[in-house]
Amino acid sequence: MQLWKTREDGEDELISTRESAVHPALRETDIQSFGSTLKSTGCDGCRLSHGGRSQVVVYRGNPEAKYMVAGEAPGAIEDACGLPFSGPAGRKLDAIIQSIGLDPNRDFYIGNIVKCRPIDHSGIKQNLTPTHECAIACRPFLHREIELLSPRVIICTGLTAARYLLDLPSKARMKDYSGTIHKHPSFPETEVLITYHPAAILHASSNPTLCNYIRNRIWNDVRMFQKRYVNEQPKREAVRAS
Repeated sequence: MQLWKTREDGEDELISTRESAVHPALRETDIQSFGSTLKSTGCDGCRLSHGGRSQVVVYRGNPEAKYMVAGEAPGAIEDACGLPFSGPAGRKLDAIIQSIGLDPNRDFYIGNIVKCRPIDHSGIKQNLTPTHECAIACRPFLHREIELLSPRVIICTGLTAARYLLDLPSKARMKDYSGTIHKHPSFPETEVLITYHPAAILHASSNPTLCNYIRNRIWNDVRMFQKRYVNEQPKREAVRAS
């Protein structure tokens, strides 16, 4: 069990660690049981469990999918309904997936690296970037998800998610990593494609040049995903059957 305090600058600080039993969700052997156990039992691994979240938000989509989307953390709508990517950014994500002929709820498992809505230094829920401590505390759940799902590829939306999936350097820049493909360091059979978070399109809406730049980068990344993982799927299955 990890105990935390909030410093004056608003950052979380680990103040002690004591041994405790493994969280029951981590003992589950299928992804649906993992999700239901995590939602029903909750987690107290970081400060987000103390008055911040309405509920633990695990996943939406297909628990048998071979494609996974990993975002940052739930927002207000997700915290209320319990499903990741359910707000405006989620609608953008769904439209992007549908643009290449796939169904987000049939063909994808969609989640976040952090399962609870972030809070500010006063304990008020906000749509904030997860802190390092909260992302690290949630990492065992993320790794168990990947282990149980065994996805062919994870589409990693945003630099924060990429940092904690791939241990990228703190000074990494999104423009340098968008469209790059990596082996997951703990699951080498799973590849990770980094792209911009769909919320970046919404945030840049007042700057048409930037908005079009982000939209084009995402489109190029999604077309790469389609060519590498979707269009090649029939060929791989034909080889296995021969």
